[in-house]
Amino acid sequence: MASTRTAATAGQLTKAQQLLRDGRLLRARDLADRILDRNPEDEGAHRLAGDVAAAEGKLDKALDRYISAARLDPTHLPTLDAVVSIGTALDEMVRVTQALELAVIADPTAGPRHRRLGEAYFSWGRLDEALGHLTLATTLDAEDAAAWATMCATLSHLERHEEAISAADRALDRNPQDGVTHSNAAISLDALGRTDEAAARRRRALEIAPDDPNVAFHTKDLTVAGADDPRIGAMQRCAADEHRDDGQRVKADITLAKLLDDAGDTASAAHHLVAANERHAALLARRSQQYDVRPARHRFAQTRASVTHERIAARPSPTDQPVPIVLFGLPRAGKTLLEARLAAATPAIVLGERPYARVLFEGIQQRSDAGVLVAIEQMAAEELAAAREESLAELFGGAPASAPALLTASPGNHETMAAFLLTDPRTVVVSCERDPRDGLLAVFQQYFPIGNAFACRADHLAEHALLLRDHAELWSEVHADRFVRAPYEDLVTDPAAVVTDILNAAELPVPDDLADRFPRSDETSVAASPSAKPDPNAPLHRAHVGLWRRWGPHLPDFYRTLADAGAIDQADHEEILALDP
Repeated sequence: MASTRTAATAGQLTKAQQLLRDGRLLRARDLADRILDRNPEDEGAHRLAGDVAAAEGKLDKALDRYISAARLDPTHLPTLDAVVSIGTALDEMVRVTQALELAVIADPTAGPRHRRLGEAYFSWGRLDEALGHLTLATTLDAEDAAAWATMCATLSHLERHEEAISAADRALDRNPQDGVTHSNAAISLDALGRTDEAAARRRRALEIAPDDPNVAFHTKDLTVAGADDPRIGAMQRCAADEHRDDGQRVKADITLAKLLDDAGDTASAAHHLVAANERHAALLARRSQQYDVRPARHRFAQTRASVTHERIAARPSPTDQPVPIVLFGLPRAGKTLLEARLAAATPAIVLGERPYARVLFEGIQQRSDAGVLVAIEQMAAEELAAAREESLAELFGGAPASAPALLTASPGNHETMAAFLLTDPRTVVVSCERDPRDGLLAVFQQYFPIGNAFACRADHLAEHALLLRDHAELWSEVHADRFVRAPYEDLVTDPAAVVTDILNAAELPVPDDLADRFPRSDETSVAASPSAKPDPNAPLHRAHVGLWRRWGPHLPDFYRTLADAGAIDQADHEEILALDP
């Protein structure tokens, strides 16, 4: 509740606000401090002191003042905006959410307060809390475009892509000029295989907000930058802006890495790439979200000890359901590209990045008190069939049409592979692989705001890559007849051969004209193009073979760390060392 102030105090506050507008910060701060000395509960003076501190670049002090003002008067929405903005820049999650929670408690029916709290939770990756408050915000105020926009981003991260697109449409109906939401909608459209629509959304986002770091990051592959590209200057300013939150600065630096490399300055591009990942790693460390391979190693050891060829072979094979083809591997290893080729070669239920594994195995777990693997083995074949059908119906909003194959390029954690094989021993396991010099660099060039914490540090990236390699070796041993390696390089140069190997392993017919549909292409050294479609003959994909040759000399510490860990063969590392920077 706003405090009661005398006419004299109100006059002083007005004078202090004018001094601030005139740039006379010292006098404005002194006057605000005198008002607070007389009345420490004058929320207007706290707010003004926050404005002055922000203008002086003293963000810690500004946040203190804004939080004090918000506690005294939670109805003042610009104050809540300042708390979220500065608190996010300083990564002060606990203090910000506490202040915003108090604002919600003061009036639980105020939709804008729920929205700001949802935005704060989203910024720190607490997606369930974010979605809860955003749902309340949009229920209380269905016209809040910003709430729908953040709900779109949240649902996309939660892999609820159909709902994310619906939320994006509601946001854009109310604010068609929201470039970030166009860009976020494109992510979910891509995940659902609607690539043409996704490309159109990205082009629209780029038209609306080319200088926004979120938009620039997600549209950087639409065009090839020249040295005079205006986005370079815009992203340099963003990356250098200490008032921006670290997530935006990371995206700006990674975007700069791509733009400057396009323009022929790979040395400067590498500098920005390293800066982005150092900043992201520090952010994860502050949040205690660093990658730790030890729990995953422990789970892998348990799987290796318990899952055998005999155990898999003993499971019943469904005869009237599609053969699962599960593509796994590091990000940027060609899973989506291969899925598109397979979908064109055989009738299939294409899951894209829908969270099939999570939905399926959570459904199985609900039927039993045992662990997932034990629950699967305890269930009758009819129960497993019902669980599969229910999970697909949930993901598609109704049962999809029948098909001989089911493709999932994003099974979630690769540790779910054991459960896939015990659910259906016909499952074809496809290890999507890539020359680690290219593949690990491609992951290092990506920004994963939530999940994939291994990506921003070379040592963690090496640990994760070695763990994934061990998983592939395990499945090649215990499931040899239906295990296929799919090198990205082969997928680019001879996609028909890779697809044929997989269809043969799945015991599915191979089209007679496959080689004509997917012609061989030995050229792999062309420049990147604006192509956004998953076409193995497109220049964009060919350019990503041998990418390390351009970057290697400018990332010596990155590649040295990978080589020392064993993620890159020493002989391959020596090729990098021999390159002329």
